[in-house]
Amino acid sequence: MVIKTESGFEWDITAKLDDARLVDAIAVAESDDPVEGLVAYKEIRNFLLGKKGTDALYDHIKSRTGEDYVPMEMVKEEITEIFNVLKDQDEDIKN
Repeated sequence: MVIKTESGFEWDITAKLDDARLVDAIAVAESDDPVEGLVAYKEIRNFLLGKKGTDALYDHIKSRTGEDYVPMEMVKEEITEIFNVLKDQDEDIKN
Protein backbone atom coordinates (compact mmCIF):
# COMPACT_ATOMS: atom_id res chain seq x y z
CA MET A 1 0.00 0.00 0.00
CA VAL A 2 1.48 3.34 -1.02
CA ILE A 3 1.23 6.00 1.66
CA LYS A 4 1.97 9.69 1.46
CA THR A 5 2.51 11.92 4.47
CA GLU A 6 1.51 15.56 4.69
CA SER A 7 5.13 16.58 4.20
CA GLY A 8 5.25 14.68 0.91
CA PHE A 9 7.11 11.50 1.87
CA GLU A 10 5.77 8.62 -0.20
CA TRP A 11 6.55 4.92 0.17
CA ASP A 12 5.03 1.54 -0.62
CA ILE A 13 4.50 -0.26 2.68
CA THR A 14 3.72 -3.96 2.85
CA ALA A 15 3.78 -4.38 6.65
CA LYS A 16 0.70 -5.69 8.40
CA LEU A 17 -0.44 -3.77 11.48
CA ASP A 18 -1.40 -6.90 13.36
CA ASP A 19 2.09 -8.43 13.03
CA ALA A 20 3.20 -9.41 16.55
CA ARG A 21 6.70 -7.98 15.98
CA LEU A 22 5.25 -4.55 15.28
CA VAL A 23 2.86 -4.76 18.23
CA ASP A 24 5.75 -5.75 20.53
CA ALA A 25 7.88 -2.81 19.33
CA ILE A 26 4.99 -0.39 19.84
CA ALA A 27 4.50 -1.65 23.40
CA VAL A 28 8.17 -1.04 24.17
CA ALA A 29 8.07 2.40 22.50
CA GLU A 30 5.29 3.39 24.87
CA SER A 31 7.24 2.31 27.96
CA ASP A 32 8.67 4.79 30.46
CA ASP A 33 12.28 3.97 29.56
CA PRO A 34 13.48 6.58 27.04
CA VAL A 35 16.38 4.45 25.80
CA GLU A 36 14.16 1.44 25.18
CA GLY A 37 11.68 3.77 23.51
CA LEU A 38 14.29 4.99 21.02
CA VAL A 39 15.38 1.44 20.22
CA ALA A 40 11.74 0.45 19.71
CA TYR A 41 11.18 3.43 17.39
CA LYS A 42 14.08 2.19 15.29
CA GLU A 43 12.49 -1.27 15.14
CA ILE A 44 9.13 0.22 14.16
CA ARG A 45 10.75 2.35 11.45
CA ASN A 46 12.70 -0.60 10.08
CA PHE A 47 9.65 -2.85 10.17
CA LEU A 48 7.48 -0.34 8.30
CA LEU A 49 10.03 1.02 5.82
CA GLY A 50 13.00 -1.35 5.62
CA LYS A 51 16.49 -0.10 4.74
CA LYS A 52 15.60 1.54 1.42
CA GLY A 53 12.53 3.23 2.87
CA THR A 54 14.49 4.46 5.87
CA ASP A 55 17.15 5.92 3.58
CA ALA A 56 14.41 7.56 1.49
CA LEU A 57 12.80 9.00 4.63
CA TYR A 58 16.14 10.41 5.82
CA ASP A 59 16.76 11.97 2.40
CA HIS A 60 13.27 13.47 2.48
CA ILE A 61 13.86 14.96 5.93
CA LYS A 62 17.30 16.30 4.93
CA SER A 63 15.71 18.02 1.93
CA ARG A 64 13.22 19.65 4.31
CA THR A 65 15.89 20.83 6.76
CA GLY A 66 18.24 21.95 3.99
CA GLU A 67 21.11 20.35 5.90
CA ASP A 68 22.84 17.01 6.18
CA TYR A 69 20.92 16.50 9.42
CA VAL A 70 18.00 14.24 10.33
CA PRO A 71 16.29 15.44 13.53
CA MET A 72 14.87 12.56 15.55
CA GLU A 73 11.70 14.52 16.25
CA MET A 74 10.98 14.79 12.51
CA VAL A 75 11.55 11.05 12.09
CA LYS A 76 9.14 10.33 14.95
CA GLU A 77 6.53 12.66 13.42
CA GLU A 78 6.78 10.95 10.02
CA ILE A 79 6.64 7.42 11.50
CA THR A 80 3.66 8.35 13.65
CA GLU A 81 1.86 9.78 10.62
CA ILE A 82 2.70 6.71 8.51
CA PHE A 83 1.35 4.45 11.24
CA ASN A 84 -1.84 6.51 11.54
CA VAL A 85 -2.38 6.48 7.75
CA LEU A 86 -1.94 2.71 7.71
CA LYS A 87 -4.29 2.31 10.66
CA ASP A 88 -6.95 4.46 8.97
CA GLN A 89 -6.63 2.58 5.68
CA ASP A 90 -6.75 -0.76 7.51
CA GLU A 91 -9.98 0.29 9.23
CA ASP A 92 -11.46 1.45 5.90
CA ILE A 93 -10.69 -1.95 4.36
CA LYS A 94 -12.37 -3.80 7.25
CA ASN A 95 -15.57 -1.69 6.99
